[in-house]
Amino acid sequence: MGSGIDGPTSPFYVRFVDGPYRGAVLRIPGAADGPNKGPAATLSLPIAWGDTADPGRGEACYRREPAPDEELWLYRLELGGDVREDARPHITLPSPACQGGA
Repeated sequence: MGSGIDGPTSPFYVRFVDGPYRGAVLRIPGAADGPNKGPAATLSLPIAWGDTADPGRGEACYRREPAPDEELWLYRLELGGDVREDARPHITLPSPACQGGA
């Protein structure tokens, strides 16, 4: 996530206030200084819905609150975002065969 940031980066803690990621706290890189200090203004995160026989996939778009709350940046779903009520986070990890090692 931090590869698109010009200049030095620093990790920031963010919490999701609503939507499928509600309550999750993640550490996300952001600009370490300057007028845009902090994590990205918007984040798009993968979501899924339905069961394993008929799954759906998409994204939940979040917008950052203007200032951190005690060093924790808050994100809310963007207004007008089309996120189903039964949506859940959809984070996948590579299979062990892809991770290398023995």
